[in-house]
Amino acid sequence: MQLPVFIVHLDFYFFVICFVVQLQSAPIIRYFLPFLAGVLYAVHVQVAHPFWYLVVFISLFLMLAAYTFGLSKSFRFAWLFGLFTNTTFFSLAVFLVNWNTPLHNADHYSKLSRGSVDVIVAEIDSPPIEKAKTIQIKLNVRCLSDGVNLNEASGSILAYVKKTEFDGGLKYGDVFAFRNEAKPILGPKNPDQFDFRHYMSMQGIYESIYLDQKNSVILDRDQGFFLYHWADELRLKFLKVLTQNGVKEDQFAVASALLIGQRNYLDAETIEDYSNAGAMHVLAVSGLHVGILYLILNFLLNFFGKSRRARGFTCVVLLSALWLYAMITGFSPSVLRATIMFSFVILANAINRNGNIYNTIAASAFLLLIIDPYLLFHVGFQLSYLAVLGIIYFQPKIYGLISVKYKLLDYVWKITAVSIAAQLATFPICIYYFHQFPAYFLLSNLIVIPFAGIIFVLGVALLLSAFSSLISGWVGALLDQVISILNLCVKFINELPFSVADGLHISPLECLLLYGCLIFGIMAIEMKKLRILYAVAVGLLAFILLDLYEDVKLSQNRSICFYSAGWNNLALDCISNNEHVFVCNGPLCQNTKQLDFHVRNYWDALDLKKETVVEQQENISIDANSFSKVDGFIQFRDKLIYLQYDQGEIPEIEFDVLYVNDFWNYYNHLDRVHAKHVVFGSNISSKLSAKLEGQGYHFLNENAFILNVP
Repeated sequence: MQLPVFIVHLDFYFFVICFVVQLQSAPIIRYFLPFLAGVLYAVHVQVAHPFWYLVVFISLFLMLAAYTFGLSKSFRFAWLFGLFTNTTFFSLAVFLVNWNTPLHNADHYSKLSRGSVDVIVAEIDSPPIEKAKTIQIKLNVRCLSDGVNLNEASGSILAYVKKTEFDGGLKYGDVFAFRNEAKPILGPKNPDQFDFRHYMSMQGIYESIYLDQKNSVILDRDQGFFLYHWADELRLKFLKVLTQNGVKEDQFAVASALLIGQRNYLDAETIEDYSNAGAMHVLAVSGLHVGILYLILNFLLNFFGKSRRARGFTCVVLLSALWLYAMITGFSPSVLRATIMFSFVILANAINRNGNIYNTIAASAFLLLIIDPYLLFHVGFQLSYLAVLGIIYFQPKIYGLISVKYKLLDYVWKITAVSIAAQLATFPICIYYFHQFPAYFLLSNLIVIPFAGIIFVLGVALLLSAFSSLISGWVGALLDQVISILNLCVKFINELPFSVADGLHISPLECLLLYGCLIFGIMAIEMKKLRILYAVAVGLLAFILLDLYEDVKLSQNRSICFYSAGWNNLALDCISNNEHVFVCNGPLCQNTKQLDFHVRNYWDALDLKKETVVEQQENISIDANSFSKVDGFIQFRDKLIYLQYDQGEIPEIEFDVLYVNDFWNYYNHLDRVHAKHVVFGSNISSKLSAKLEGQGYHFLNENAFILNVP
C-alpha cells in the first residue's frame, strides 16, 4: 500500500514543534512520538503478524520492571528504560492498527463468503447520507448464511439505495438481509484522480453494493445503540424545528451544516462560494463550534458560584452537553478533538489544576488514535490538529506584534491573528489536497467567525424557545435573515477579482520542504539561534529549485491521453508543453462537475495553462499546438488518431491510435483495421478482450490510456 510521503511524516513534524517548545512540561508527547511512528509503520507496511502481540507484552513487562527497579532515575541506565518505553508504545501502535484492520479478522465476511449464493445480514451503523439520486448507507455485517449454516461475521459494506426503494425510508439501526453481490470498490481510473478506494479502506470498507427490493429485504427496524437512536432523533427534531420556524432553502442548508454538521443539504454553488472565500471551515462542525457552545454554557452556569459543589455540578453539565453535541454531530475527528480537549480543561477547572496545552493536545490525539489509529490519515484529523497547534503557537506571537488601544479594533486584530496563525500552519497541506488558496481569507474570517457565533447563539435560543411558537417564530425569522446576510457576504467575497488562486499543485516533497522551513524557523525563534535560519534559507532554495525543475520537465511534456470519463463519454487530451487541446462529446463538455472529478487534478499536476475545448463534431485546426481535426480524423504532431462513432466505417489506412465506441462494428471489420493502438470507450467491457488476439488493445472502463508523443 502506497502513502504520500508527506502524510507519513506530517503530523510527526508538527509534534516535533511541541517537542522543541514544551517537551519538558508535556511528558505525554514523549510517549506519543513512538506511538505515532508505530501507526505509520504498521499502516505503511500492512503488518499482520501475531508476533507483534507478543512484543507488546514483553516490552510492557520490561518497561514496568525497569521502572520498578529505578532504572528510569539512574543516569547510567536511563537509556534502557527509554528503549523499553519507546518499544512498548511503538509495538502497542502496531497492535492497535492490526486490531482495527477488519481484513485481519478471521471472521471477516470476505473470508467466509462463497459469493452471491450467500446471504448477509447487516445493520445500518451510521446516519444515511442523501446523494443526488441515491442514499448512501454504511452497513455493519452481523452474520452470513450459506443456506445451511448461519455464521457470525464482521466487516463493513458501503451500500447505495434508490431514494424511493423502501417504504418508510432508511435510518440508523435498520437491519438488512441481502445476497452477497458486493463488488470491490474501484480505484482511480485516471491519473491524479481522487482515490476513493484508499479513502474507504482507511475506514475499514473495501466493497460496495447496490440494494433494491429484488436483492434485499429489511428484517428489522430500530436496532443499534439506544444513545445513537436518541441522538438521531434529536438531530431530526432540530431540523424540523428549523423548517417549522421559517429557516428555508440555502439558509436551512447552512444552518444544518453549521449547527449540527449535516452537510447533505448544501448545494454545489454554496460549497463553492464558502470554499473559494476561505470560509468552508464554519460549515464543518469543529473546535470553533464546540468552543462557542462551551462559552455559552459556562456563562450560563457561572451564577452557581465557585464552590466545590458548584464546580462539580458545572463539570457534569458541561461534559454531558459537549459529549451529547459531539454525538449529535456524528463524532467527526475535529469535534472529537475539541470535545476531548475541552473535557480535560473542564476536569482541570473542577479540581483547580491548570495543565500544559501541548500536553492536552497530545493526550487528545493519543486517545483518538488508540480508539482508531486510521484517523491519522483522515484529512479532517490532520487539518484539525495542525490548525489548533498553529493557533496556540503563532497567534500570541502575531497578536503581540501590534498593540491596539480600541476594543473593537483589538477584537478585529485578534481574529486576524487567529486567521493568519491557522493559515500559516495549514496552507501547505491545503494546497496539496485542494489545489487552491483563498486570497481573501482574512476578510472572510473577519465576517464568518462573528456570524458563526451569532448563528450558534440563535440556534440554541431557537431550541430553548421551541415551546412557544410565537417566540420561536421570531427567533427563526431572525436566524434566517442572519444566515442570508452571511451567504451574501461570502458570495460577494467569492466574486471579488482574484478571490481564489486555483490550479495549484505541489508534490509531497515540496509540502515537506515548506513544513521543514516552518519548523526550523520556530526552532530559531525558540532557541534564539539565528544560524538555524540558514536551514530555512536552504529549504526555501530547495523548494524553488525543485519547483523550477518540475516546471521545466512539465514544459517538455507531449502526450495523448484518453480519459475514463463515464459511460459513453469521449475525453481526449492532446498535450503539448503547458497547453492542451481537449476533445469531448457535448454532455461531458457542459458538465463542469464531471470534468473536475475525472481530469481537473491531472491538469493541475501537469501545470496546464492554456486550454482549448473542442466538441466531438467540431472541425478545427490549431497550428500553435500542431493539432487539426476533420470529422473523425485528428492529426496531433506526428500521430494520426481516428475516432470511430457508432456504426461509422473505419477507413482502411494505418492509424497510430484508433478510438472505438462500438465493439461489434469494430470486431466485424477486423480485417480492415490497421492501428498500432486500439482504445475502447468506457461503455465497452474489458471482458470482451477474450475475443481479441494480439496486443495494443486498451479498455477505458479499466483506466486511462496515455501515449507519449515525440
